[in-house]
Amino acid sequence: MNIKEVFQIFLANGLINRVDDNWVLTENGEERGGTIKKHRRIGEYIAWDETIKSSNMFNTSKETLLNATALSKHFEVSKFKMNPILSELGFVQKSVKGWTVTKLGLSIGGKQLEYDRTGVPYVNWPESILQNKRLVETMNELQ
Repeated sequence: MNIKEVFQIFLANGLINRVDDNWVLTENGEERGGTIKKHRRIGEYIAWDETIKSSNMFNTSKETLLNATALSKHFEVSKFKMNPILSELGFVQKSVKGWTVTKLGLSIGGKQLEYDRTGVPYVNWPESILQNKRLVETMNELQ
C-alpha cells in the first residue's frame, strides 16, 4: 500500500486532519497509537505503534465507491447540482474548498477523501446510496 493510500485511510477514519499544509494528529489518532515525534532535520512527524498495521481499516475490500459525478449521471442531473442536493439532505457540508462528510453522511457510508495535488476535500459513497430512500425520493421530486 502506498503512503498516499495510508494517509487517505487515516484521514477517512479520523486519525489525522489536514491543517493548512500540515498533517495533524487527532485525539482519535492518539487513542489509536499515534504520537508526534521530532527529527532534527525534517521536524515534526506522526509515528504509529506497530499494532496499527493489524487494524481492520486496512482491509480494503475493493468496494466500489461513487463520487458526486457518478451519482449525478445515475440520477441524470447536472454534476454541479449533486453536492448541493446531498448538502440539503444533510449528508455533506460545504467547506472552504470542496465538501466534507457530515455525521449523517458517515452513518450511510460516506468516505472523506481529498485530492492529492490540491488537498481539496471531497466525499465518495458506497453503491448502497443509490437505494437511499431520502435521496431517491428527493431525486424523483426533482425530476
